[in-house]
Amino acid sequence: MSPVSSSGGDPVLPERRAGRPRCEAPAYDAQQLLHSLGLNGSPAALRQSLSKLRFGARQQGVLQHAAAVVAYLRGLGLEQQLLEELFERCPELFSWPPEERAEGLFSELMSSGLTAAEAARCFVAVPIAARYISFAGSIAVVDEILSHGQDSARGAKLKVSAAERTAAAMLRADPSSVQIVLTDATKLRHQRDRLLLLGCSHAAVAKLMWRSSALFTRADSVAQLEQAADVLHDELGLAPGTVLEQVVVKAPSWMNSSQDTLRRRAAALAEEFGRDEATSIVVRNVMALNCDTSVWQRNFLFMAACGVRDARAVLLKTPKLLHYNHSAPDFVSRRLLLQQCTGLSAAQLYQQHASHLKQLQVKQLALRLQYLKHRLSSLDDGQQLARGVIWPWPLHKLTYSLEGFLAMLRSSQQEWDVFVAVSPCRQRPCVAVG
Repeated sequence: MSPVSSSGGDPVLPERRAGRPRCEAPAYDAQQLLHSLGLNGSPAALRQSLSKLRFGARQQGVLQHAAAVVAYLRGLGLEQQLLEELFERCPELFSWPPEERAEGLFSELMSSGLTAAEAARCFVAVPIAARYISFAGSIAVVDEILSHGQDSARGAKLKVSAAERTAAAMLRADPSSVQIVLTDATKLRHQRDRLLLLGCSHAAVAKLMWRSSALFTRADSVAQLEQAADVLHDELGLAPGTVLEQVVVKAPSWMNSSQDTLRRRAAALAEEFGRDEATSIVVRNVMALNCDTSVWQRNFLFMAACGVRDARAVLLKTPKLLHYNHSAPDFVSRRLLLQQCTGLSAAQLYQQHASHLKQLQVKQLALRLQYLKHRLSSLDDGQQLARGVIWPWPLHKLTYSLEGFLAMLRSSQQEWDVFVAVSPCRQRPCVAVG
C-alpha cells in the first residue's frame, strides 16, 4: 500500500526509477536495536512487526531513522512505556525521517486537540495509520459532522458537551476510531450527504459517526441501510425515519444482515405476533432482528414448560426478552436464583417480573444474594421470615443499581467492597443462598 492522503484527491505516490531493484530486507539484531534506542520490549514481538513491513526498504528505514523519530517523540513528552509500545506495534512510523511522517501526523492530531500520548495511542491501535501522509482534510470533515451533535428538531436537551463534539473527542474515547480519519474526506462528505437524503438529521448523522463509524468507512454501508429500511417498510410498515432512529440509538448488527435474512426475520415476527405487534416489538427492542427466528420459537416452548400460559403476552410486554435464549445455562441460573429469593414460581416471574430476568450477570446476582445473607443478622427480618422469602422488598432494588440495593439494606459501599474482596463468588459462580 502506497502512502496516501485522507484529505481528498488522488493518493500521493512515491516516485519510482525505471529498473530500480527491490530493496532486500536487511540483517539486524532486534535486541541490539532496542538497546541502541534506549528502549525495552520484546525482541520477538519487534521482529514480528518488522516482518510485516512492505519490502526491505521500510525495514532499512527503521534502522536508519528510528533514532531520530524516538528523539522527536521523546521531545513531545511521550513516556517511555508508551514509546516502547508504539515502536513495537507500529515500526513503520519510525521508518521515515521524522519530518516526512511522524512530525506531520503528530502535529495534525495534536492540533485537533489530542495530547502526544493520545495521538500515539491511535497508532498503537491502528498501525496502518502510519502509511498515511495527512489526516488534516478528514479531521476537518469529522469535526464539521460532529459539531451538529447538539442539534435537535425535537427540542431534546443537549446530552454531550461542546468539547465532546470533535474528532479529538472521538479519538480520545476510542483510539481505534482513527480509522475514520483515514477515510478520504470526499468520501466522508458523500456518506454524510446520502444519510441526509435518506432522512437523517444532522444530529443523527453525528450520532451515527460516534456509534457506527463503519457507515462512513465502508462504501456499501449506506446502501445497506437504505435496503434495510425498504425491507422493514415492506414487512412491518416501518417508516424509513423510524428505522433510522433505531440505528442511531444503537447500531444493531442486523444492519449487516442480508436482505433475505432481514426479510425472513421480520416476516416471521409479523406472522407470529401480528404486523402491528411485531412493529411494536422492533421499535421497543432494537436488537429483536438480531435474533434468529428459531431462538424465540424455542423460547415459546421453554416458557410453556415453565407453566406460562401466554408466552406471546409476556414477550409483547417485555420485548427485550425476545432475543435471549431462555434455556441457556446463565438465563436458567438467573431465573432459579430469583425464584429462590422471592418464593415465586417460574410462571409468576415471567408474568409479573419478566424484565428482571435479563438484569445482572449470574455471578453478580449471586454475589448480592450472598451479601444479603451476610447482612440478615443486622436486619429486622421478622417479616421476612414470616413470609418465608429472602427478598421481601421491590425486586428492582435487587436487580438494578447497586446503590439502591445497598440503600435497601442500610449498608455502605465500603461494607460492600470489604465483602466482595473475600467473597467466593469472585472466583466461581455461586448459586445457593440458603
